[in-house]
Amino acid sequence: MMHDDNSKKNHRLGLILQRSLEGNLTVEEKTWLGDTLRTDVRAREFYIGFMKVHSGLRMISAEILPETASKNNASLNDLLQGLSEYEQEAPEVIIPTELNPELELVIDTPSGIRIRKKSKWENLLLLGSIAAVFLIAAAGVMFPPAMNREVATITDMLSARWQNNGVRYETGTRLFKRERMLLEEGLAELEFDNGVRLTIESPASFKVRSDMQIDLEYGRLFATVPGRASGFTVKTRVAKVVDIGTRFGVEVDKAGAVSLHVIQGQTKLGLNRFWNNESIDVKGGAARNVSAREEITVITCDDRLFAQEIGSRSNTIWRGEEQLDLADVVCGGSGFNTGNAEMVIDPLTGELQPYVERGSITRRAQVAFSPAESMAYVDGVFVPDGGEGAIEITSTGIRYGRCPDTSGATRKDLTVLNKVYYNEGGDLILGDVKYGYPYRPAICMQANIGITFDLDAIRADLKNVEIEYFEALCAMASLAASRNDRVSPAGKADFIILLDGKEKKVISDVRMDFSEMVHIDIEPQDRFLTIMTTDHQLKGESDPIGWDRCFLGEPVLGLRVDNVSKE
Repeated sequence: MMHDDNSKKNHRLGLILQRSLEGNLTVEEKTWLGDTLRTDVRAREFYIGFMKVHSGLRMISAEILPETASKNNASLNDLLQGLSEYEQEAPEVIIPTELNPELELVIDTPSGIRIRKKSKWENLLLLGSIAAVFLIAAAGVMFPPAMNREVATITDMLSARWQNNGVRYETGTRLFKRERMLLEEGLAELEFDNGVRLTIESPASFKVRSDMQIDLEYGRLFATVPGRASGFTVKTRVAKVVDIGTRFGVEVDKAGAVSLHVIQGQTKLGLNRFWNNESIDVKGGAARNVSAREEITVITCDDRLFAQEIGSRSNTIWRGEEQLDLADVVCGGSGFNTGNAEMVIDPLTGELQPYVERGSITRRAQVAFSPAESMAYVDGVFVPDGGEGAIEITSTGIRYGRCPDTSGATRKDLTVLNKVYYNEGGDLILGDVKYGYPYRPAICMQANIGITFDLDAIRADLKNVEIEYFEALCAMASLAASRNDRVSPAGKADFIILLDGKEKKVISDVRMDFSEMVHIDIEPQDRFLTIMTTDHQLKGESDPIGWDRCFLGEPVLGLRVDNVSKE
């Protein structure tokens, strides 16, 4: 028990001595240091050894890295860290038990105490320590980090800019143990070989310590840790977070203060003290703050603070939202409020382009199905007409054989704007509720129009998220107030919703002012969600699509996060 107490005291003494050399001691720490050296013989012995090793390290640092030794302690700190790492991995060394002290050493301490000690062994130990450090430092110079073991991969980046010290980072770059990185702009996703995934937001400085630890100096980091990697640790200047199969975010400011937000599962939070290994449990839905002075306080868990998933192809940044907005996808966004409402999809070509008032001009498609090649989550579009048999509804060739016989004509683009019918004295409105930007989200789908969304493309970006359902208000806009004194037009149409070509919902012969909320469950194997409106044409109609002002109100995909602790 006495040995444990001395070990803890030495750990604390070493930390305070290092802080003293850096000029960061508090008044309380200065008082503790003076009292300890004045009253404790073992502490004075420890002080002698510490200062001798420190002096030797500074000399070696100046020899190996002279350009930085005169500026700051960065080189020395790196050497000290190298010693710590080497100590964890080096083979056991047998130390003689019989010492022969012969030499006398006199050292003046910062508190004014003169310490006398004879020890030839300590001088030999100093020489051995300096030699060992020199070898470690030389190995670092001759064998750069690239020679270390690979532990992780950069799997995605979004507008990322690195201070790379000559290393080119890109998607697919392998990362090595002990590799230090500085992300100046953008976001990056790292996946460790053990399945741990990290999303890091700039500005951030961090070091990939091993396959089970990352050191975060400052920045935001979100970790998704499978059960097989339980124990993964995020270490900061003042605290460390140990995972127990979970999802959590850590934010460190440049002063060193830490915020831990646990979204799912459980973590252990401890202070970065050598002499105190105590930790507290922080479970899902809870959060803690650790100040730069190592004070732990309870804070509110913010499940939208961190970028949890990113997707560069669609510029997706997912912060834990429970729904993905398909109206945002149609105008070029990722589903999380990143689209441009003035952008539309031409149902004849699949191209995303600026809004143009189409008026009452009738248009016909020249091809059966048009892939939306510039859009990440839209597979393609089409003008439905089953007069000649089954129609193509996906880029993979899936066909739908129950499509109604339509006029094969369409007018409007797929748009999210409320103003789509302004020039015709109309509005995207249901009762007294307006839909379409800048009002409630909506997708205008005047018959005849079809669109197919690629659910697997969404899953590829939101790797730990499952799509649970599709939900929308299927409706036909009301007659504009400005036309109430005229003859009421007779709009009529059909809504058809498919999953991988199979009917999930068919609503026939809908009329003006119609609305129905639709909810469709989606399974993990479902890939293509297809939605179409058809004109429900009658014989003799001169304009079957004239008043078929169909739209989807507030169309969303419901999202659910997998329980990663079971992986």
